[in-house]
Amino acid sequence: LDDKALVPSECLRPRTSCTYEGPSHCDKSPMTQMTQGAVSMNSREASECAQTILKQGGNAYDAMAAAQFCMGVTEPGSSGLGGGLFAVGRHTSGEVFALDGREEAPEHFTEDAYTGGDWWQYSTEGMSVGVPGTLAAIDRLVSDHGTKTLAQTLQPAIDLLEKGAVLFPAQYARQGIVTADGTIYPSYRLAHANHQPTLTLRFCAAGEFTWTTAPDLSAGASPSDDPSYVSGNFEQIDSGDLDPATVAYGGDYVGRAKCMLESGHDGVPYQVNDRVFNPDLKMVYEQIAANGAQWFYDKSGPFATKLIEELGAVSNRHLNSKARNGVMKASDLEGYRAVYREPLHTKYQGSDLYFMNMPTSGGLSSVMLAKYMECAREQNGFSSQCWNDIDYLRSVNAGMRTTMQDRSKFMADVDFKDVPVDGLQDAAYIHERCKAYVLADPVPASIPPGCPPGFDCDNMTYSETVGGTDTTNMVVADTMGNSIVITSSIESTFGAGFTVWGVQMNNELSDFDWGGNTLNANNPEGGKKLRKSALGSDALTMGGKRPRSSMSPTIAVKADGTIVGVGSAGGSRIFFSNMWSLLRVLDSNDCIYDSMYPRMVSRWSSTAEVGGDGSWPSAKDTYKLDQKGVKIALKGSGLTDEGIQTGSYISKLSIVMVRPDGYGAAASDTLTMAPTDTHSTSTGWGGLVV
Repeated sequence: LDDKALVPSECLRPRTSCTYEGPSHCDKSPMTQMTQGAVSMNSREASECAQTILKQGGNAYDAMAAAQFCMGVTEPGSSGLGGGLFAVGRHTSGEVFALDGREEAPEHFTEDAYTGGDWWQYSTEGMSVGVPGTLAAIDRLVSDHGTKTLAQTLQPAIDLLEKGAVLFPAQYARQGIVTADGTIYPSYRLAHANHQPTLTLRFCAAGEFTWTTAPDLSAGASPSDDPSYVSGNFEQIDSGDLDPATVAYGGDYVGRAKCMLESGHDGVPYQVNDRVFNPDLKMVYEQIAANGAQWFYDKSGPFATKLIEELGAVSNRHLNSKARNGVMKASDLEGYRAVYREPLHTKYQGSDLYFMNMPTSGGLSSVMLAKYMECAREQNGFSSQCWNDIDYLRSVNAGMRTTMQDRSKFMADVDFKDVPVDGLQDAAYIHERCKAYVLADPVPASIPPGCPPGFDCDNMTYSETVGGTDTTNMVVADTMGNSIVITSSIESTFGAGFTVWGVQMNNELSDFDWGGNTLNANNPEGGKKLRKSALGSDALTMGGKRPRSSMSPTIAVKADGTIVGVGSAGGSRIFFSNMWSLLRVLDSNDCIYDSMYPRMVSRWSSTAEVGGDGSWPSAKDTYKLDQKGVKIALKGSGLTDEGIQTGSYISKLSIVMVRPDGYGAAASDTLTMAPTDTHSTSTGWGGLVV
C-alpha cells in the first residue's frame, strides 16, 4: 500500500461532549488522502481485488464487482454466485440507485412448502434453494455503471483461484475452529481430500449434509462413535477444549456430513496460511469471462443443466429421509432478472440517508428507526446526543423494538403482498408510536405491532422466521465521487450445504415463514407475477416471490458532502447494527472505527444485545438501564485476537467515509479480523485506503 499523510485531528473522539471514557481506536481508521479510493469488507484478499481494479483505472462499481467475485473464493460459506445481493450506489452527480439481486422462488414452489417440518430439515434440502441472483446483479452493475468488462472484473478472482486463497484464522472461524497455535479444525460443510502443502477443498455434493439433534453425551455416547458428525453451532463451543472430537459436539444441533473427513486426516490438520483451491469454481469463472453471464443462466446451458440435475438428486443422497428435491427448472434460471427499485430516503439531522427497498425489510426498518430518533429528540426524550447517555440508549432500544414489531408483521415482497411502505413512515403514525413506546420511561416490557393508516391490518398476521446469519458486506468509494454498498448472502453458513461446480448454493427460501398461513406477508408462494414495484422496463417482467431479507446496504450524505457507506452481516440484527454505527457518526460525531464498538442491538424483547471488548456497560450503567426497562445481554467479542471462536457475535460491519476534499477512511469489523495475522492492517482486516 502507498504511504499517505494522515490527518491526526480526524482521529480524535470529541470527548468534551461525551462522557464515555472507554478505549478509542480512531487511529485504526484515520482519514487519509486517497489516490484511487477506499474499500472495506471482511476479507483482506477481496479488498485487494477491488484495489487492483481501482489501480487499473476502474471506478467503484468495477471494483465492487471484482470484490464480489473474490468473496466467492475467500468466503464461500457466506457469499458467491449461488446466492443473492442488494446494492445501493451513488453517482458523482448525486443520483442514487438501488439494485435488487435477491434470490427468488421457482415457479413451481408452493405455499405449503414449509409445513410439517422444521428449519433444520428445510435448510439443506433441494426445496430451500432459490434462483440465484448475484451474477445477474453484478453483470447489470458493470454494464450499466462500470467502465470495465465483466471479464476484466473477474480476472482478479481467477488469479486468486490460480494461486490459492489463504486460510486466515478469523475469516474461517465460522467455517472451522481455529486454535491459538494456528490449527484449523474443519467446519461442518467443508472438507479436504488430503493434506498437502497446498490444499484442495472438497465441498459437499447435494444431499451429503443434514442437521440433526446432538447425541446426549451424558448418556454414554462417544463423539468417536460417528466421526461424520461435526458441529453446526459454533456459538456454543467451548474453545478452551481443543480436542476436535469434543469440539464437534459443541451445540444443541450438529451437522452430519458424509463429505466430512476427520480433522486430523493423515495426522496433519489444516494450518493458518495454508492455501486452498477450488478448481471447479475457477472453471466457472473462466467460462463466464469468455461467454458472459448467459453461460450461467441459459436454460439449455451446462450450468443450468448441472444445477437441475443436482437438485433432483437430493432425496436419494440425503441423510434425512424426509428431505425433498428442488422444484427449480432451467426456465426459472433463464427468467431471472436483477431489477432496479426506488431507493428509500429519509432526512436525519441534516443528512440524507438512502436505503434498499422491498423485498428487504432492512431499508424501511432503518427509515423508521431514524424517524423515531428524530421524534425522541424533538420531544426532549433525551438530554444528550452522546450514544452512551442513558435516556438516549432507552430511546434507541425502544425505537428498535417498536420498529421490529411492524417489520415482522407487514414487510415482505411488495410484488406479491400489499405492504404499507408509505403508512409505516407516516408522520402521524410515527408520532403516535413514538409517544406510546419510544418516549415511555421505562420502556414497556411488551410492545405490540401497530396498524398504519389506510391499511387493512386484519388481513395480516405477525410472523418471524429463524433465518441465517452468514452474509457479507462490501463498501467501495472512488476518487471520482462514486460509492456503492453491497450486502450479499447465501443465507446459512455454506447455504444449502452443497456446491455445483464449486459454486456454493443458497438455502435462501428458508427465509420464508413456515406453517402455510397465507395471511403472513412473508409466506411461501409459487407462480410468477409482474415485478410491479421495479423501475422502468423491469416492472414489465415476470418473476417469483423473493423471501423477506434483513440486508440493508446504506449510504448517508452529510450536509457538508461527506459520504458514509455502511453495511453488515448478522441476520435480523443487520439493519440495527448499521444504524447503531451511523447514529454514532451523525449524533456523537464518532470516527467510523469507534462507531462500531461497543455495539447495542435490540429486537423483539426488552433485552438488548451488547458486543464489544467488555469495557461497557459498567455495572452502574447496567443498573440504570435496567431501571429504564432495558436489560443487557453481553454477547462477547466473537473472536479472540488469535482468531479463536469464543461466543456469539452480533454482526460484521464494514464502513467507508469519504470527504469532499478527497480524504477517506475505511474500517472493517475487528470481530472478524485477527490482529496477530500478518495479513491484517491498522485500518482493519479488509479496510484499505488507496
